[in-house]
Amino acid sequence: DGDFCVDHLPRDVLGEVQAEAFTSPAPSQCQDSSRWLLELRCPKLDALHRSVPLFPLLRGLAESISRLASALTARVGRLEAAIEQRSARTRQRRLYAATLMAGPAFVEFLTAVLAALERHVRRVLAGESGASEQLLARLAQVAGSLVDIGDDDNNRKGYDV
Repeated sequence: DGDFCVDHLPRDVLGEVQAEAFTSPAPSQCQDSSRWLLELRCPKLDALHRSVPLFPLLRGLAESISRLASALTARVGRLEAAIEQRSARTRQRRLYAATLMAGPAFVEFLTAVLAALERHVRRVLAGESGASEQLLARLAQVAGSLVDIGDDDNNRKGYDV
């Protein structure tokens, strides 16, 4: 399991291999090995784009999760402020209660989706097969629907209707 295979590294990490004999670089040209290993463990975003299949789908899914979390946080904040100021109407109070009741389910879903994304990326970077495209597409579809539910009050499909 601990075997290292150069074939798993992206070509741009290795650079161009020259047919000439290897010459030792000057110390100023050497990259710190711990930094190099860290970059292999946690590649930059553009390296992931080339290394991980279905990257646009994964990125869209992560953006949907972020938008949903932000929308729900903003909604709870707005509704709490309206309730504290006693300007909230009955519909807004119901929306607040529904958001609080559904909140734990949303958090559980978001956590599961983030864990699935992380597991997919880790497996692919380790050279194993990741999650199927059908699974990731279904997660993206459900997350997109939840984003519509969690949108602001004027543009929401709503789970409280």
